[in-house]
Amino acid sequence: MRLKKKILITGGNSLIGKDLVKYFLKNYFVISTFREKKIALKHSNLKQIKFDFNKNLNLNEEIDYLIHLAASTPTNSKVNKKMLDTNKSGIIKVLNNNFNFKSLILISTLSVYGKITKKILNENYKPYKVDYYGKSKIQMENYLKKYAKKKSINYLILRLPAVIGNFKCKTTFMNRVFEKLYDNRDLFYENPNSFTNNIIHTETLSKIIDSFFKSCNPKNKIFNLCSGKKERLKDIIQLIYKKFNSKSKIRSTTQNNSFLISTKKIIANKIKIIDTKKTILKTIKFYKKI
Repeated sequence: MRLKKKILITGGNSLIGKDLVKYFLKNYFVISTFREKKIALKHSNLKQIKFDFNKNLNLNEEIDYLIHLAASTPTNSKVNKKMLDTNKSGIIKVLNNNFNFKSLILISTLSVYGKITKKILNENYKPYKVDYYGKSKIQMENYLKKYAKKKSINYLILRLPAVIGNFKCKTTFMNRVFEKLYDNRDLFYENPNSFTNNIIHTETLSKIIDSFFKSCNPKNKIFNLCSGKKERLKDIIQLIYKKFNSKSKIRSTTQNNSFLISTKKIIANKIKIIDTKKTILKTIKFYKKI
């Protein structure tokens, strides 16, 4: 009998993936896939394998859980029709192996909703003007749901907002805010007086997934993730500015295209999230260690 459960994390070499891998190495044996480069990490509970969506996943292992994170995204590929085939092909090649998964996690995105015109976004929002990236994620979600139903496997689909964590990057607005204020570069942004909860930290994401693996009984299997108590955007930026003792010049302009993410279903299903300010402070702590 194996002492540790095994998790397959596809796309484990991505920024989000690296944080997930490091978190789950504490209590699981992790098999992480990469497309080009391995994670610069050696651990007795870690195995890294190369996986390209154009080829089959050759892995003869008994695996308990899947976190499917790997995908062609706007940050690493052009958003075009090819994304539809690439991303669906990837999830098919992962699932069409004899792994006998006990639980499945698909990391999806708010891009499945397309252009969001309402002030409050919930899981029932009707998609509008969805780009190819969003459409590819919808296809992935649908395939995973059908597969899970056929195999009687528990699954969870997590639609992510902007993700911050123990990394420095330019992939989302909030990540760019951290980077610019840390590097003392000028910052220009919109909607200073708008409220937001449209972020999540990789540690919070990891804990939600871990809780699901241990309970495997959520009432609702698709969630929009976010942070808890909302904060005014200009207050968030001032907090980061002060904590970094930044010398950046900050300017802003007012627009009317912001939205909040509803937490009703998250709370109803007892999914633990942390407040927006605490989410921001976690990443500030990481930057102060650089």
